[in-house]
Amino acid sequence: MASVLKQPSPTQAAASWCTPAQIERARQRMQRRNPGGDSNGRLSAAALRRTGAIEAAALELWEQLINQRGLSTRSGLQLLRVARTIADLNDRASVDRNAVAEASCFRCTDLLKQPGAQ
Repeated sequence: MASVLKQPSPTQAAASWCTPAQIERARQRMQRRNPGGDSNGRLSAAALRRTGAIEAAALELWEQLINQRGLSTRSGLQLLRVARTIADLNDRASVDRNAVAEASCFRCTDLLKQPGAQ
């Protein structure tokens, strides 16, 4: 039973999720696509709209998440930037629903807020 709780070594965890080659390909993809070779995190809203290649279904899910979680414009844009990066790491030309869903998993703190809390 204790073996279930054992943590994989950092080498095993990295190898199973993302390799240095994947990271390098994602960086190259960003540099080719984004204005000025910027990273996805530095893209303006306008640049993200023009070059982000975000599928219609992904935008629908994104809007649902913004409404359900009460995200600010800034937080919503950051969610899309993370989704664009996830798509790049997965060698995808466009951002699909899966990338947006995965990005939303990194924004779980807004789910912990108590209703009516400020």
